Amino acid sequence: MFNWLIRTFSPGIENSLRKLGVERVCALGSGFGILLWLLLRSRRKYAVAAILKHLEPDSAHPEQTAREIAKASFRHNGRSFAELILAPAVDHRFMRERIEIVNPDIWEALKNYPGPGVAVTAHLGAWEILSGVMGTDIPNKDRAIVVRRQRNQALYSRIEALRSATGSTVLAHKDVAPKVLRLLKKNGLVAFLVDHNTRFNDAVFLPFLKDIAAVNIGPALLAVRAGAAIWPIFLIQEKDGRYRYYLEEPLFTAELSGSREEKVIAAAEFYTRAVEKYVRLFPEQWFWMHKRWKTRPQPKQA
Repeated sequence: MFNWLIRTFSPGIENSLRKLGVERVCALGSGFGILLWLLLRSRRKYAVAAILKHLEPDSAHPEQTAREIAKASFRHNGRSFAELILAPAVDHRFMRERIEIVNPDIWEALKNYPGPGVAVTAHLGAWEILSGVMGTDIPNKDRAIVVRRQRNQALYSRIEALRSATGSTVLAHKDVAPKVLRLLKKNGLVAFLVDHNTRFNDAVFLPFLKDIAAVNIGPALLAVRAGAAIWPIFLIQEKDGRYRYYLEEPLFTAELSGSREEKVIAAAEFYTRAVEKYVRLFPEQWFWMHKRWKTRPQPKQA
């Protein structure tokens, strides 16, 4: 029944919400985030504790500051999920009127880069709109985004339809390597979220926000195998349904020296540092309720 409801009514509800306008969709999402803040007591406590430990707020009242950041994080993350509905509406007019590109020279370099590219971002700000940005403004490359598959197939299909509406292919993360390599060999662009916790066997353990975190090694390994450039990109939410688009200078993995393992570690360190930089710049927009440090390295043998 639930799957039937999603397949039958979701497209109409999505269209109706888009007709409300960007500002109202964002406001609804923010309200949903506050509702989650009130309802999810354990995640609320986890977020506050994580901020205290990993940011160590420099204020006279660190616990109060951590709570304020955590509450804002819930609000921004609620808006992020609502923004998925807006992804199909991202066109050149949307970008011109609502997105300020902070580093236009790097964006032009990314759009015109002739070789394979790996775009890396985080659960920070308006990550769900980035698929629309890639699909709209990089028309001359094959584009794909790698995501985690939802357990519910009907829900996953609707999310996939929204993310791919502007031309980007959506690839489920499981057994995705051959598909990504084929696309990169055609000088395509593949985007990854690289800030989530990952399984021990898929991880390299690196410093991240005053701790050691399990970092997904997959994007780094694929980039090195394809000789791809790695481009950190982050879309930050502003008021009134507006955004600021930040890009960092790329890492050209083909120019790295050392063994393949050393190159892969260097690539993973590169995008982990980029994520940490922007989490520190915009802590209220990161997904603090996620158990980022759940997977731990094995203790060293005495």
